[in-house]
Amino acid sequence: TGVVTFGGYEGEAAPHHITLRHITFLASLTGRATTMSSPSTDHAIYFEQAVGGPHDLLLEDIAVDGTGGLASALQFYHSDAANQNAWNVTVRRLTVSGTQQAIILWDQTLHDITIEDSTISGTTRFAVRYEDPGQNIILKNITSTGSGQQGFYSSLGPNPPGVTFSDNSFR
Repeated sequence: TGVVTFGGYEGEAAPHHITLRHITFLASLTGRATTMSSPSTDHAIYFEQAVGGPHDLLLEDIAVDGTGGLASALQFYHSDAANQNAWNVTVRRLTVSGTQQAIILWDQTLHDITIEDSTISGTTRFAVRYEDPGQNIILKNITSTGSGQQGFYSSLGPNPPGVTFSDNSFR
């Protein structure tokens, strides 16, 4: 589900203390998210379950061209009681264009996630989607333009629990 995946296998140890810098995901990476209503199944970076949850991760200067059909640049999804999702993750200077949704945060075990100083353009659906609330999720200085449906979306409303917004412009 991800070109780069953190976690993913029930009962396996969590990846931790990893830094990724200056990585570009090209449009030649193809996926099935070619329309607004396509399944959201192919991602540049995917975070999911592992024993203890993937943690202490730093991602800086990541660029994603999703025009080949990638659903998102970052997808945080899937956990259970024994296998949590990510925590203590910082993403800085993420640049995304042409994905279906740029950032998807959808797991109640997420905590201490900061995404800052990022630019999103031309998503076919949402720039940021937030569901199944985590704790201490910070979205700071994110600018999105040209979102197909909405810049920020949550079925929990415009100010959902567990997330803090600071100096964002979602369009």
